[in-house]
Amino acid sequence: MQSALIIAFYFLGLLGGVWFLCFRSKTFKDRKKPVGEKMLRPPGHSLFEKVEMLMDRMNLLVLLAGLLPILLIQIIGSPLTELVLNQTNQFLIVLLPFVLGVCIAYFISKKLLSFSHNLLGLKGERLVGEILSKLMKDGFDVFHDFPLEPDGKSPNIDHIVVGPNGVFAIETKTWRKPKETSDGKNWEVTFDGKQLKFPHFTTKKGIGQATQNARLLSKHLSASTDETIWAVPILALPGWFVSSKSIDPLIVVNPKQIRRAILAKDKTIEESLQKKIAYQLELRCRDVEF
Repeated sequence: MQSALIIAFYFLGLLGGVWFLCFRSKTFKDRKKPVGEKMLRPPGHSLFEKVEMLMDRMNLLVLLAGLLPILLIQIIGSPLTELVLNQTNQFLIVLLPFVLGVCIAYFISKKLLSFSHNLLGLKGERLVGEILSKLMKDGFDVFHDFPLEPDGKSPNIDHIVVGPNGVFAIETKTWRKPKETSDGKNWEVTFDGKQLKFPHFTTKKGIGQATQNARLLSKHLSASTDETIWAVPILALPGWFVSSKSIDPLIVVNPKQIRRAILAKDKTIEESLQKKIAYQLELRCRDVEF
């Protein structure tokens, strides 16, 4: 038991020392940031925050997983524990660590799978963001991770494009491909107007969300600009060849086809209105601290 206390106090001193020496130092307390204004949200900003949070929790779980066996050895080896085990069953010495290990493995695996899923989504949004940036050369304004609520929290619209051809709310969904399929087309997805048919599963995920986001964006922009504005929903599927029977106004495409789909629309927005819309979008998107 004495050894367990020594280990516990070691980690207490280690973590407490790092907190005091770093976060309580003059570098953090007495100095301010060189830049005061906030930045625009980059592609995948919300997912990046989730990935960071999951990484912190996984690090804590891994630290706990490494510390617990040492503490268990010390506790099991104490006179009081040996007395209790002698009166019951020595089998508990093996069973307890095993059950504890399985429980920790369960929590770590859940965080790891969630981390992998969110990281894949983050990469997909960054890819789409890079493709959309090319539209700026065509006179469009591009915003990312637009929060639908003024408090800056989720839900959010992955990307918004504003230009002469209209306002477009873009939802990005990134799915992995199967290694093999019976017909060899492990790269093709079909949209029949109701659902997405991938080689290895069928889903409606993203369809309703893209349409709902466009509706909410239209409502917000119409109210804030005193103009009737309709946002066109686009569902982007990075890495997939999309065979689509899109139902108006929803557009389902590979990100590489977004520019062509947008430029194919009629020009309905004048430059003055575009500036008003861009201003309203920037009010919510410019909230990232330096």
